[in-house]
Amino acid sequence: MMGYDTLHISGLRFSIKEIEVMPTKKQMVYYKDDRLIVIPGHTKFMWVKNGFLFKAVGAGYATLNITNHLIDKDPPFAKKNLTGLGIAAGLIALGEFLHLRYDPQLHLGKKYKLEAVILDTKENPDQKLKSF
Repeated sequence: MMGYDTLHISGLRFSIKEIEVMPTKKQMVYYKDDRLIVIPGHTKFMWVKNGFLFKAVGAGYATLNITNHLIDKDPPFAKKNLTGLGIAAGLIALGEFLHLRYDPQLHLGKKYKLEAVILDTKENPDQKLKSF
């Protein structure tokens, strides 16, 4: 990134109408092997926001609960164990819900728009900002 709002990638040209999403300020964008790569960068609490932490904890708790009951030679899906498995299933469901709702990109449309600023005004001094 050259700055907060300027991205320069040599050799690639984009039309403003081709751009549908933009990375947020906290994401890192770099160019490698003729591909644009966007990584989370400095996004705080990303593992919580995208639901990964809840899914991992839920799956780990379910695995531990079932393993302990198998070691003790108890039935793992007995009535007294369903509460623990329900908590694990709830954590996994919460993680999946957060994963479906998490979108780290800025979608251009109603809330965000992309504008081109014409810097050369020698030919037409009355030319102003173009919005697409």
